[in-house]
Amino acid sequence: MKKIIASLIAIFIFNNIASAHEDTSLLISVDGSISGIPPEFGAAKLNIEFSNESASASVAKLELHIGGKSLLFPACLSSLLKTNKINTVIASGSWYHDESYLPYYLSIKFHDSTYNPAAWVNTGYSVLVNLRENTLISMKKYEILDGGSYQEPEINLKSQCTESELKNFPYQPII
Repeated sequence: MKKIIASLIAIFIFNNIASAHEDTSLLISVDGSISGIPPEFGAAKLNIEFSNESASASVAKLELHIGGKSLLFPACLSSLLKTNKINTVIASGSWYHDESYLPYYLSIKFHDSTYNPAAWVNTGYSVLVNLRENTLISMKKYEILDGGSYQEPEINLKSQCTESELKNFPYQPII
């Protein structure tokens, strides 16, 4: 009986420790500079060319620079983003977990032009980028479903883009 109780306590403690992980919020300034990333990864900057301020406009160009490495998103992906202002782009990251499971990463959420900071969930897209390599790990879409719940389906890059558009795009999914 004591072994069972001890096992249950250990499971409870380890589950709470594992679920305690939270990304570190990062600040994106008006010029796209991302602050809060440790110096070992180098400076980070997000260059976004917005099509225009209209609600239906998409991002014309998206490029991420981390530590001297550039990640230029092909138009087939950047055009999905209906973000029209830098203040609707939110960044976070993690560099204090076990890299054997998941690389240290930068997460960037591009909220649609209908972004409401008071809402518990907003529509848009997110990208997960390897901080060391500046390569895309994943891209997801945030969708609100009937009843107020939401889902985050993974974007299948090969169905979204042509082979030539993805030829030189560094994409390293984690399986």
